[in-house]
Amino acid sequence: MEITPLGMFMIVLGAVFFFVKPDLLYWCAIFFVPFSSTAVVNVSSSSNFSALQPWMFFGTLWIASQALSVIRAKKYWYRQHTRASVRKLLIFLFVALLSLAMPLWIDGRLSVLSESPGVYESHPLFFGLRHITQFLYLVYGAVFAIFLAVKNANLNQFRKTLRVFLLSSVFVGFWGLMQWFCYQYGLTYPAFIFNTNRNDTAMGFATEFKDLEIPRVSSVATEPSILAQYLLIVFVIALFAVLARQKIISTVCDRLALVLSLLLLLLTTSSTAYLGLGLLIPICLLSFFMLGKLSIRQMMISLGALAMACFVIYSRTAVVQDLVDKIIFSKADSYSGLERLNSVLLAAGYFFQYPVLGVGWGSVTSHDLIFKLLANSGIVGLVAFTMFLSSLGSGLWKTVTRADSRQYLAPWSYWGACMLVASLIFVLTSMVSEFTYVFGHLWFVFGMSLAVPLGLEFGRWVTALQLQRIRP
Repeated sequence: MEITPLGMFMIVLGAVFFFVKPDLLYWCAIFFVPFSSTAVVNVSSSSNFSALQPWMFFGTLWIASQALSVIRAKKYWYRQHTRASVRKLLIFLFVALLSLAMPLWIDGRLSVLSESPGVYESHPLFFGLRHITQFLYLVYGAVFAIFLAVKNANLNQFRKTLRVFLLSSVFVGFWGLMQWFCYQYGLTYPAFIFNTNRNDTAMGFATEFKDLEIPRVSSVATEPSILAQYLLIVFVIALFAVLARQKIISTVCDRLALVLSLLLLLLTTSSTAYLGLGLLIPICLLSFFMLGKLSIRQMMISLGALAMACFVIYSRTAVVQDLVDKIIFSKADSYSGLERLNSVLLAAGYFFQYPVLGVGWGSVTSHDLIFKLLANSGIVGLVAFTMFLSSLGSGLWKTVTRADSRQYLAPWSYWGACMLVASLIFVLTSMVSEFTYVFGHLWFVFGMSLAVPLGLEFGRWVTALQLQRIRP
């Protein structure tokens, strides 16, 4: 076990906050959500390292300090949408737990590909420590999302959480620009500060397109694609804040977060970023049309102008053409593309051999969402997770369509649409990228999505009580 220098400071800070000001643990957990390449502690295993991320460290202490008060808050657990979604999330966790019996039953009769990147050696599947740790990652993320939902059932608290999240994104954006600047001018990038995760998959800050001499920016994330997933969420939240005039930090800072997230998405040179932007913009325009912020004519003009701008930039700029060809059109022929495709095909093969519960949670790496779930938890796991997503989306959709014009309740419709778009974009990009359940941005989106219908129902309940009190 290795405690990093920054980790030592965080451990002391966490201990002080736990006994003096537990609420600060929550704000630290939210701020450090994107810092997946930062390790509080690196724990070595026989083949690699695993790291305790800051959001996990501070989040665990916060949950420990708040557990009893949240469990006792019975008024939250009788809310319809929250109760249904949480129940289905717990069902998915139970299925993942059941799937851990599969490695015990297989007992070495199946060979799976090594988890180490770039290593193509198969080994017999036995139940091991990795299965326990990967399941605990899943459990912790789900618990964090549930506590996050309860915490943010109040509209003011919801906005404060988004404020810290966007402030963190501004820092991440400037740090990413500094990384790009260091590469451009031949300076040494200070990876020892925030890029301290010693896992082989966390070295994204050192990657580049050598033939194009273009760096791949990962900032404080493990790799560019993980940063891209996080930034797409930031972009959605900032875009709704700016266009719907739902101020989070301030007008200037909200726009700064929007511009930085877009710029950094382009600098990641990640296919996840470009695919996400391609899906995100029309979905967001459709959302604003449904919210009454855009007419059909304005929406079509915006889409046409965007398509024309992309065509002009691509046709007139050689660097953009080379980059697009490298990242998108030639992706399937590249080493990275073939490695991802190979992982999906292998996962499909494991699933067809053990279709009910897969080969056990944490057994197989697959760079997609569907076969990741099928290979590790079988058809039962995929159905359970789909039920959870369906319930989550249904709750958000009802919030968008049923929020009324009363001052307290109206903003929930915008945040419901925002979280619906963020969840949808994350799921769509995960289908061709990776189901990143060990990172905080996934559970942040799910937790805030659970909070929206809960906040709307709780707001209606409070409003009804206030009306009863003022009636003669």
